[in-house]
Amino acid sequence: MYFKRWVIIQDDGPEKLDPKYFGELLADLNRKNADLYHCLLEHLQRIGGSKQDFESTDESEDIESLIPKGLSEFTKQQIRYILQMRGMSDKSLRLVLSTFSNIREELGHLQNDLTSLENDKLRLEKDLVFKETQIKEYEDLLASVRANNRQQLVN
Repeated sequence: MYFKRWVIIQDDGPEKLDPKYFGELLADLNRKNADLYHCLLEHLQRIGGSKQDFESTDESEDIESLIPKGLSEFTKQQIRYILQMRGMSDKSLRLVLSTFSNIREELGHLQNDLTSLENDKLRLEKDLVFKETQIKEYEDLLASVRANNRQQLVN
């Protein structure tokens, strides 16, 4: 028999999974799943999402009720990790969907703002053209008045 990372291979029988390594792997996956959830939650809050929508209720009772009785504590802990990961994955999925929903809503607001700004720009450009036309007319009128004044002074 020799150890091959997570499988114990026995020369006289089938391969068996090392339960200690499997438990450590589940614990690590559970931590990473929780880290992912908290990262998603933090980013959702940054873009204006509500943490209250995703606050967990006391799930430990729900998880404990799903674990069959009569199992070893080690097996119960492995099942507990798997159930916690399932719950955390569901919450992470809700956060991702909420994030995309919030982003979509925010993009809609930004599109409306952009349209409004483009309309304002067009209106200001028309006003500018009108003012430039008025300036040109006033300059022509002023030049005409000056010419008339010079002509009257000469006369």
